[in-house]
Parts: sequence; C-alpha cells; structure tokens
Amino acid sequence: MNHHNPVMSNHLKPHGKGHPALLEPVSAYLCRLVAAKKELTALSHCQQIVLCGNDCGVHVHEGIGVLAAAAGQTLTIKQRNCRDYPLELSFTHQGITFYQLKSAAALAAVGWGADA
Repeated sequence: MNHHNPVMSNHLKPHGKGHPALLEPVSAYLCRLVAAKKELTALSHCQQIVLCGNDCGVHVHEGIGVLAAAAGQTLTIKQRNCRDYPLELSFTHQGITFYQLKSAAALAAVGWGADA
C-alpha cells in the first residue's frame, strides 16, 4: 500500500533552505550546541559526576529539519519499535547525533499510517 511519505510533507521538510537569513543564526546556535554537548560528555566521564540523559546525542523537540539544513546534512529516518514514538529523524554533525522522535499522532496528522 502506498502511504504518504512523512519526510516529503511540508511539516517535516527542512524549512531553512528557503530562508538564508535564518540559516546564519541557526548555524551559530548549532555550533554552540555541539560544543556544549561535547563538554557535557567530557564531564560525564568524571567518576564523581553522573549526568542524567547524557546519551551522546541531542534530543530535539521540534525543528530538526531547520538544524539539519543549517548543518548541511540530510535527515536519516528510522522506524522505532515504540508504539508512542514510532519514527526517529536524525543527523550527525561534528560527531554529535541530533534526533527528534515523532509521535504516532504527529504521523497520523500528516497522513502516514502505522502500517507503512
């Protein structure tokens, strides 16, 4: 069965490509995120410091397409064995993985069924 591809929907497309003025501040922010994540990872290797949620990646709530465009990266799409968040969008930039989970409700809103 041919389902609507969520990656090609306007909801999931990188929006930064059409907005060059947006890319510069997003790129600068992306560089700061990479630096901060590398510092947090270094801290987590200290024996006396344990950080919660330090999974060597940056969990993005919304807007991963904008970050991917600013990094010049293409999103990777991976299906997850999770009923509530069955899809993961991600890219890697300077050794750091940025990922966004998509809920079943969000996928249904763009017309992509769970049986795709």
